[in-house]
Amino acid sequence: MHARIGGWCAVTLLGAAMFACSLGGRQIAVAQDSAPAGVIPEAALCQAEPRTVDELVALFAAATPAATDALDSVEIPTGQTASSVLADGITATVHEAFACLNGGDWLRFLGLLTDDAILMAFPWLGDELAMGVVPNELTTPAPLTEEYRQTVVAVADVRTVGNDRAGAFVVYLDPSSGSPGPHAMHLVLVRSGDDWLIDAVVDFSDE
Repeated sequence: MHARIGGWCAVTLLGAAMFACSLGGRQIAVAQDSAPAGVIPEAALCQAEPRTVDELVALFAAATPAATDALDSVEIPTGQTASSVLADGITATVHEAFACLNGGDWLRFLGLLTDDAILMAFPWLGDELAMGVVPNELTTPAPLTEEYRQTVVAVADVRTVGNDRAGAFVVYLDPSSGSPGPHAMHLVLVRSGDDWLIDAVVDFSDE
């Protein structure tokens, strides 16, 4: 299993060699530095309530075909700049998600995603579970070795995009991608009690 979290586009300078793009009138600049500063979230930070295999089987079994269809187009929502408290909460969720990925703890990682996000991002998992196949890596955490752990470079431009919804751009490094430079994604998150869950991901990587 391989999943990717991250993505942001807002003006940020992380090194000398830059690339730029624009989304909805916002200008983005992300460094192609071979080793931009960042944080490698440790597996111990992954404390989310884990999904269960039975829960995932039921989720995919009840899903309609449209729930797992790939989108033909995506739209990045705009909104009001978030308060520092909200931005801190979103950043904490992003770091925990990366911690779960670095720790190879997939059930806890999926615990940080909404049902819709799981159905959209992992339709193949539903196919395997429907055949009675439970991937070993799903139930047996296998921490990534040091050279493959992912780095959160930045979480930025956090905005409220509706009631109990927020968006954020994240820059991250993923050594397993084969690209030494940063990747960018946009996340939409929804409030769940005192926490936040990832509801949608738009990847801006060129892979």
